Amino acid sequence: NGVEGSANDATTNRTSTDDTPLKILNGLPMMETDEIFDHRFRIYERIGWDDRVGATYFALDEKENKQVILRIDRNDNALSIVKMEAVFLREAEKHHRWIFFEQIHRQAIYRQFFYLTIYHRYGPSLIDSINYMKDHRFSHGTAARLA
Repeated sequence: NGVEGSANDATTNRTSTDDTPLKILNGLPMMETDEIFDHRFRIYERIGWDDRVGATYFALDEKENKQVILRIDRNDNALSIVKMEAVFLREAEKHHRWIFFEQIHRQAIYRQFFYLTIYHRYGPSLIDSINYMKDHRFSHGTAARLA
């Protein structure tokens, strides 16, 4: 497989799924529409990217035909927000509180990446909700109800 470059270089590795190159930027995969991750997740679109919290994609689990949110981080990241999110959501599931949060679909390690998939729930996004509000921000009361 390919060799990673410096943190600021985009390098190309081969996926083990097919011959489509996998671009790595700052240690995270930059997946394109219709690329496959871990032999099962077809990427629809990237919906978030932050070197500190990982990459987030809207994807389809082709093995189960389920739409999921795919969150990816480097497995060697000791302060991984994605790993902390997985621990938090697993704890919420233990106490039957997943209905108030997101429900984990799967978590695993693929190559040098830790990833978490979450069942996709339809509805307005946080930014849609904020844009709907007067002055494009939540009141203290609305923020308290959401918290």
